[in-house]
Formats: sequence, structure tokens, C-alpha cells
Amino acid sequence: MTAPTLSASDKAAIVAELQKHTGGADKADTVKNFLNTLAENNRLGLLKGICEKFNELMGAARGEVELTVTSASVSLPSGDLYSQFINERMLNCH
Repeated sequence: MTAPTLSASDKAAIVAELQKHTGGADKADTVKNFLNTLAENNRLGLLKGICEKFNELMGAARGEVELTVTSASVSLPSGDLYSQFINERMLNCH
């Protein structure tokens, strides 16, 4: 995707393949237009980083925070009540 020698038809094929992964959610062709712009400017190789940054920004806009849970216990069996309580709290946290 980063090769500057890709032909216009190669770029169109890549965009068409990527567009299949939108699941029909791109009714206004916003994603298609964005991908075409990246392709025209030989920037399709940056797509992964763009997606990662977009997800980070959207998470921040929703008030999401990344956290790491550290336990004093060596390991918690998946069936114990404490683990179940923590998992339920994390899943129900909005």
C-alpha cells in the first residue's frame, strides 16, 4: 500500500476491498472519499495509524480512560466472587 508505483486501478481495487469492511455503514461515501484521497496521495500506508489515532480521539470524546488493573494476588481464579465482581463493575462502567 505504500508503493508509489501503484496504478490508479490498483489503488481503486485496494479502496474497494477496504470499503467492504465498512459493512454498508458508509451511506454518504465519506469513508470511500477519505480512502480515495489517501490513495490519490499515496498515503494508504498511513491508514493503520490514522485509525488508531481516531479511536484514541473518539475514546477521549466519550470520556473513556485506559487503565491497568494490578492485583496484589498472584492469580485470581476466574470463578471466584471477587473476579466476578470486578468484571461486572468494569463491564457496567459508563
